[in-house]
Amino acid sequence: MIALQDEQLEQCIDIIKQQSGSRQEITVNMPYVSGSSLMNYTTMPMNVEIGGATIMVVPLERFEKY
Repeated sequence: MIALQDEQLEQCIDIIKQQSGSRQEITVNMPYVSGSSLMNYTTMPMNVEIGGATIMVVPLERFEKY
């Protein structure tokens, strides 16, 4: 969570965009199976997109620090 002044918003978003790019990574999904029936399943490597950022801009009406 980041709290800042309105005039700092675009600069902050630019920094987040530069630092949190997404990338492709290969992973193997293991099926959720109980017992010994796991041996009957084969797994396939697959590309997944990881990383990135979600930015939500909301006005802050009140702030208290204790």
